[in-house]
Amino acid sequence: MKNRLVLYSIICFIFSFLNFLEDYNESSFFEAIQDQIYLFPLSFIFIFLIYLIRKKTVESNCYKKNELFEKRTLLFFISITTILIFSILLRLISLVLFNDDEAIVFFDTLFFAILIIVSSIVLFIYLFEIYLENEFEKKELKIRLKENEIENLNDKYMSLKNQLNPHFLFNCFSNITSLIDTEPEKAIKFVEELSNVFRYSLTNSDEILVTLSEELTLLNSYFELQLIRHQGLIKLESSVDVSKLDYLIPPLTLEILIENALKHTIFDKHNPLKISIYSKEEQLIIENNFNPKINAIKTESFGIGMKSIKKQYVLLNCGEPSFKIENNIFRVEIPLIKSSYD
Repeated sequence: MKNRLVLYSIICFIFSFLNFLEDYNESSFFEAIQDQIYLFPLSFIFIFLIYLIRKKTVESNCYKKNELFEKRTLLFFISITTILIFSILLRLISLVLFNDDEAIVFFDTLFFAILIIVSSIVLFIYLFEIYLENEFEKKELKIRLKENEIENLNDKYMSLKNQLNPHFLFNCFSNITSLIDTEPEKAIKFVEELSNVFRYSLTNSDEILVTLSEELTLLNSYFELQLIRHQGLIKLESSVDVSKLDYLIPPLTLEILIENALKHTIFDKHNPLKISIYSKEEQLIIENNFNPKINAIKTESFGIGMKSIKKQYVLLNCGEPSFKIENNIFRVEIPLIKSSYD
């Protein structure tokens, strides 16, 4: 508000100064100054009232709940009403102050001159406010994108850190060592899957979106590693419609969700971790039996991955993921994004 006051004061000052120069050429200096003493505050009040009317309209609930076309229609109606009211009001003031002729016509040339001037001022204020609002939205978007970029870098770092942490690598190398003597072909397969996981994480983590097919390929490699590590204590069922494989999702989404299930769920040979992935319309559903570790939900790490996925979808403006617990099932619904090339 303070910035607007200063801005419109400057505009009124420029207008008054130009008017002063014109009056000075036709009358004395003091008469020209005297005119501006009245003109400046009146023009400021006039402009500021137009600004306030628009501001209150934009901030009203009636305006906010409407669609874009309805918003523009409402603003157009308000602007026309404002122009007519102020034009009639100024014409009445001119009749009271400057006219002694009893036979004066209200809707004369002067009225239409006032109408044109008021219309020009209202149009200027509306266009100027739209410009300022667009600039503000751009600045806000840049800030949000910067914040998201920093968070994404942190998420990618954490994902790579989880893959490269000594415990994970120790288990991988231990599994390879034990398999080399007993099942050399399985050991080779294990190394291939491990390299697939690292290659995907390093090459695709910078992408905004990847195909569901690529994500499922990564998931298969990642799950093979976990399957050998947990030796039959986890199960994965995948039933994704082939027609959805070219749809898009943010990279590492499935790995984050599976990692979350493995990290925070209690499972053993009597109660294995069962993960199910399937498509339903334009949603990808990921479910697992819900048997959380003590205080798992209260820990910060439980929600980090889900927050990251949510924020990415907010910026993409392509639906919103949902996370639910129903009948001891943890259910995640991820919107599938249709490729623009389809």
